[in-house]
Amino acid sequence: DEEVAAQGLGEAGSVHLGDSIWNSCVPKDLRKRYEAHMKEATQEIRDKPEAALGAMLESVRVITRGTKRTSAKRTVSVFLKPKNEEKCCLILNPKILHGADRRRPPRFILPRLEQLGRWLASIIGAPVYLTKLDLQNCYWSIRLPRSWRRMFVIGNGRKRYRITRLPFGWRYSPVICQKLVQKLVAKGLRKVKALAWTYLD
Repeated sequence: DEEVAAQGLGEAGSVHLGDSIWNSCVPKDLRKRYEAHMKEATQEIRDKPEAALGAMLESVRVITRGTKRTSAKRTVSVFLKPKNEEKCCLILNPKILHGADRRRPPRFILPRLEQLGRWLASIIGAPVYLTKLDLQNCYWSIRLPRSWRRMFVIGNGRKRYRITRLPFGWRYSPVICQKLVQKLVAKGLRKVKALAWTYLD
């Protein structure tokens, strides 16, 4: 629905990602592999020129500055997925980029909360408290390093945009977000001498 899409992704923060997190998740030569692969790729990326997608991309550009207009060639396709009656998700389909490199991002374990609570309590010998934190537009709040922004170019019709935030759909986004949230929570709780372990569901 064009009206819902025009509302964009909603509000999002603006977090500059530390080099240590990025470098621990993304192989150093990955960008060069992507660039070389895109030069060889003959398949043109095509998005259907939908009014809803165009409205979403303009809204994201204006409200969160998560995209910037560009004249560069498209590198990924994108689609919208309704989240509820008020919001849509903007999801990348970076199939061609992913084809440039078969390596996988670092893995992280997702235990059940009950297992985690029992395990922690047995180790520290003290009560364990678990909480759920719902971060609105978490990926979209994390700024991409400038050198990576030309890797994710999307478009609708003649208008094209560079993505400036961590894209949903890229295989490295979950582990980057996980490490950042883990670092932020641990740093905050260290001041009150509390241990923290975080994971994204």
